[in-house]
Amino acid sequence: MVFDRLGDELGLGLAHICLKEVASMSGRLAMMATESQLAADHLIRAGRNRLAQMYTSGTLLVMVVGEHPASQGLVQGQRVAATADARVPRLNAWIAVAFYAALLGNIEEERRSREHAEQLEAELRTSDAAATLTGYVGFAALVCGKAAEAAGLLARTCAVRQATGDVAILSTDAAHYAHALLLSGDHDKGRQQVNLALEVGSTDDVLTQVLARSALAWVAAAEGEDRATVRRHMADALAALEPTELVMDRALVHAACAEAAGLLGDGTTARHHRRCAIDLYDAKENVVGAAFQRGFL
Repeated sequence: MVFDRLGDELGLGLAHICLKEVASMSGRLAMMATESQLAADHLIRAGRNRLAQMYTSGTLLVMVVGEHPASQGLVQGQRVAATADARVPRLNAWIAVAFYAALLGNIEEERRSREHAEQLEAELRTSDAAATLTGYVGFAALVCGKAAEAAGLLARTCAVRQATGDVAILSTDAAHYAHALLLSGDHDKGRQQVNLALEVGSTDDVLTQVLARSALAWVAAAEGEDRATVRRHMADALAALEPTELVMDRALVHAACAEAAGLLGDGTTARHHRRCAIDLYDAKENVVGAAFQRGFL
């Protein structure tokens, strides 16, 4: 690397930030966490301590969607929230704590952490901070099966992303919003958000593609499209899904495929996908989401 030969620590930090974004698009969370930490290390050596803290705390949000158990993530988030000396790292840490507390069903910790995060977001007064907070809280509600709460929060997040023109993140937020709408029974708006996600999302963005195509299978089955079309959407989503480390989103995709298969009258396939979602939630310690999915069995 040129920056390495030049001894340019800031350049190395920025290069690892770019590599983190590449890993994000392919759903490679371990690589994302590694690149975030390497970026932070180089930024510290470059004297950019506050920027380094952002990427250290950003790793917490990466772990939220991966294989990291909720109980461990809760403790790590609390530690960063207590030690970070800048608002953005503390905000990210409290968001992570609130997310993990929601999965574990710890209502009081979730409430307290959200209050801390909301206070920091109000102090920062940036659209990115607002969208990050509502997006992660909405995502937590979605994977816990709280459809109405998730839909309200994700609608706000998508509105901010559309206003700022941040289509890369909008595509994923729109796909999550589609799942929340479908879970609440609003198929018309669900299809609109699926179409938006596919329209603005990159074909290289694995996360958006698997979420949108599994939602497309669900809404197509609900609207009575032919079985072959529904199964093709399911197959497209599942084919891209398996290599990723996105535990929470993999569970959402399996849950959507369970809904689609159930609407087709294929109980065996529906139960298979429902159990896959439950297994993933159990591994993550998503106690609330696993209980919600078990209710369908």
